[in-house]
Amino acid sequence: MDRRRFLHTFLTAPALTPLLLAAKQTHRSGELFLISEEPEDYLPVLLAESAGFLPAAGKTFSFISTHPRQQRLRHRLERRGWVQAAVPSRAHLTLSFSPLRSPSRPSFTFVREGRIWDVRSRKLRALWEAMGQRSRPSVSLTIAGFRPEPHHGTPGRFAAVYQDGRLRERFPLDRAEVASFPTRRGGALVVRVEKGAARVVESSCRHQICRCTPPISMAGERVICAPNHLLLEIQGPSGLDTVIG
Repeated sequence: MDRRRFLHTFLTAPALTPLLLAAKQTHRSGELFLISEEPEDYLPVLLAESAGFLPAAGKTFSFISTHPRQQRLRHRLERRGWVQAAVPSRAHLTLSFSPLRSPSRPSFTFVREGRIWDVRSRKLRALWEAMGQRSRPSVSLTIAGFRPEPHHGTPGRFAAVYQDGRLRERFPLDRAEVASFPTRRGGALVVRVEKGAARVVESSCRHQICRCTPPISMAGERVICAPNHLLLEIQGPSGLDTVIG
């Protein structure tokens, strides 16, 4: 498969296109998006083959949302020498799950700084082609985020909402709030702040990845709705961004 066709396939995958902006804004060293009903069969191979593309300083992992294949993923990773961290902020690899609203062709892609990588590993290319030929369409999206060094993090003080890079609203985390933000696609994105955490509770986007993301409370944590160009971010006492993931 040549480079142009390789990139075109990923860019036209329904689940992956809206995630490119999100990957660019998380400031991780890279991310892996995997569409498969059996991610445990592919993730260990992908991690091993991606060492030259997405280097990590260690082999600790953590789940930042409930995953339907969580036990199987944990078992496969531990067999490969990975160790589960107590909290996501101390892990070199974080795993999350989002259900897709419509079945998509099984596939995977690596993203760094908002750009799809043209992975030239022969094993990865063969694996990608085999997935498309042998596996049934899937509504399961597994997202793996890489970072070179874990960050212990600090509790946040504010929840800030940005749209197209501009600050729309900032709420203190010690006060309950619900706010609705109109989106360019019609409808709205609704943010709820309560008990020292913030989350997206409603969104007009298609795949609802932002709504499925767990509440965030540590400085630097983010929830991104790429289709609506909206960013929910937790900030520290100074209101400055302290990115951890």
